Amino acid sequence: MVATALLVVAAPLTLHIYSAQAQVEAVEARRERLAAQEAAQRVREEEARRLGESIVELREALTGRAFDPGFRETVKRNLLGVPIDTLRDVERNGAQGDLRAATSASGETDSTSAGADEDLLLLPTRVAEPNAVSGVATSGAVFVPITPCRIIDTRSAGGPLFPGVPRSFVVSGSNPALFGAQGGNPSGCGIPVGTAVAAFVNFVAASPAGAGNLRAWAYAASLPPAPFASILNYAAVLGNIANGVTTPLCDPLATTCTYDVLAQAFASSTDVVADVLGYFGPAPTSFVATTRSGNTTTIGSSCTQYAGAVIGINAPAPGKVLVRANVQLRVNHTVGASDFVYVYVGAGPTDCSSPLGDSTYVTMNPEPTGFYYPTVPISRLFTVSTPGTYFYYVNGIASSSFDDSFWFAGVQATYYPN
Repeated sequence: MVATALLVVAAPLTLHIYSAQAQVEAVEARRERLAAQEAAQRVREEEARRLGESIVELREALTGRAFDPGFRETVKRNLLGVPIDTLRDVERNGAQGDLRAATSASGETDSTSAGADEDLLLLPTRVAEPNAVSGVATSGAVFVPITPCRIIDTRSAGGPLFPGVPRSFVVSGSNPALFGAQGGNPSGCGIPVGTAVAAFVNFVAASPAGAGNLRAWAYAASLPPAPFASILNYAAVLGNIANGVTTPLCDPLATTCTYDVLAQAFASSTDVVADVLGYFGPAPTSFVATTRSGNTTTIGSSCTQYAGAVIGINAPAPGKVLVRANVQLRVNHTVGASDFVYVYVGAGPTDCSSPLGDSTYVTMNPEPTGFYYPTVPISRLFTVSTPGTYFYYVNGIASSSFDDSFWFAGVQATYYPN
């Protein structure tokens, strides 16, 4: 009877142990599966970054002009979402043709952002966009005024425009040879290549041969026909005739922009003088990048990077980057021992020098011996002073005599323009 009673009592306990072990194994299997997905995604992102950099450089070489740094970063960020096979094809083709059309199929599914595995460790809650806070426009273009600057003077270079013959001009960039060939300021006027989608230009018809009109339109590698509308009507009268207009510029993603605008005289020839007073560019907006890591990384007594918990962000302009993470640890605790684990977000893989309040830690002492899996939130605000690609890391420092590890992390970086 005693043996039977022990069996009756022991059976539920045995079942409970098996059930708990099964749950642990199931969670671990899901974590390993997600870690494999994350590893594959990181490989894909690394190749996408390489291809994006190559495509931008090839396009710049075709154009013969360096893109504005902010435009470069915006293009590279957009290319991250394009299917890898498409990016390979574009690179193989030398980045020629209409890149907007070639990459418009963007929509490759991020296998790590959906599915039941997502609830292993949720990403930080998405923070409010700065548009909702500061009133920054979310669409359209904004006008950026500049000190009036000469970009064209055919009286000193190039000669008059003649009817039926379109002529190409640059508005953006700082190429001395191009600006010098059209009588403009040799160092350009500070209009950013790619970022500027249109410019406000004051055109002057100087010493026209007779009555006529001037037309201007965006340049393209396959020269588009002149529009029917004129930007300036002129006649052979005393004095010069001027008009200020908004002129669209060549789209570097749609075509190879060796120049920005085309201009043509109709009916009678005329010299042209043009000053630029500002440009239109995309409104500054925020955006969010996310990543996860399911790797197991032992945390050392010196600053240790959590493998895979690194996030890159392409900042198109000076601003702020808020990096937030939920980090799960595995603490191998012995009762009575003091476990300390400090978690940081750093600007490098060995950056554990966060300002006060930008690091967090867990400590254990009286808890029973065993493995513990605490989750700690961490955040840090970074300043970016120039356009560029920036990477941020989850790092940590642990007690030197214990086997404590990073177990899982969800990381989010939000860019805020100034």
